[in-house]
Amino acid sequence: QAVTTDGIPGKVVFSRRKRSEAVWGVITGNRSRDKESMQTDLSKQEKSNAIRSIQRFFEEELEIDIGELQSTLILEFVSKEISPLAYNRGVDDAKHFLLAKAEDLVASCYEKPFSYWAKK
Repeated sequence: QAVTTDGIPGKVVFSRRKRSEAVWGVITGNRSRDKESMQTDLSKQEKSNAIRSIQRFFEEELEIDIGELQSTLILEFVSKEISPLAYNRGVDDAKHFLLAKAEDLVASCYEKPFSYWAKK
């Protein structure tokens, strides 16, 4: 089913269905997320800041002016393709941190029994 730019079913806006759904989801913020997706949802302000940052990067570093749709697509690509690396690294770091704390749990939380009389 094709969707027009005003959200009404009808005329095909994009040539490929998957691409059109992805682009439309980026524009409206209504992305469908499957259970396997670890993509981080950004707030409107975070997304706006990221888009402006991408535009600034292209302008200052590459001397290329890109529009909001182009920078939004780049943000969506990076979010889906590259951010899982950072997410997985964070999960792995948290796992190692918690395992280290769990290994030390007995030593850090040990309480000697029958210590009542020793304190008197």
